[in-house]
Amino acid sequence: EFNESAIVGDKIEQDTRELSQLLTTSGDHDIKVVSIVGTGGMGKTTLAQKIFSDTSVQKHFKVKIWLSITQHFDEVEMLRTAIKHAGGDHGNEHDKTILTRTLTNTLSTGRFILVLDDVWSVQAWSQVLSVPVRNASQKQLGNWVLITSRLEDLAVLMGASFYQHHVSPLNEEDAWALLNKQLPPSPSLSIDHLSFFAGKCTVRWLLKLELDSSEEYITVLGDLLFGNNM
Repeated sequence: EFNESAIVGDKIEQDTRELSQLLTTSGDHDIKVVSIVGTGGMGKTTLAQKIFSDTSVQKHFKVKIWLSITQHFDEVEMLRTAIKHAGGDHGNEHDKTILTRTLTNTLSTGRFILVLDDVWSVQAWSQVLSVPVRNASQKQLGNWVLITSRLEDLAVLMGASFYQHHVSPLNEEDAWALLNKQLPPSPSLSIDHLSFFAGKCTVRWLLKLELDSSEEYITVLGDLLFGNNM
């Protein structure tokens, strides 16, 4: 199984540091957006997770919310989930107006970061989250929304000041770092061992062209080399 926490390497660590610094050192503002953009399987969610769990980010923001946005979302459930993740109590309420007010009050308790992962359209923002986020941002400064999306223009459509970051495929160094994470604790493993199975791995890869990401391919490669199915 692909473990996103295994992804290491200079590039993703550098991106994590730079974006975490942006989130925690910017001046006072009401609301700003960081948009992580790239095609499917490029590691947008992984980068966002690393930023969200970064120690400096966790300490800087009092309220921290992570929402995974499906293509067909339920507005009421989204509000209820946001309230819960923000540390509030939705009281089993189902009225959208009341829930919007509750989320506004919950966000207003301190500086917040809201992550919207895998956003496919602006509707989740414009129809559900924009009002409580903007209203709460009038009560304290320094808040951020971080989004991951395939859509280049999503941050523009959100109508807020934003910074856009494009994710890149793993470079060779990071790819090897991920593969090495799967090495068995065996001193007898050699380059010959790797070379022997190179052809097998390549053939298996050709049969798995539906894989979306280089990270997933490398994990398959690791399973072939070091798993029990050789």
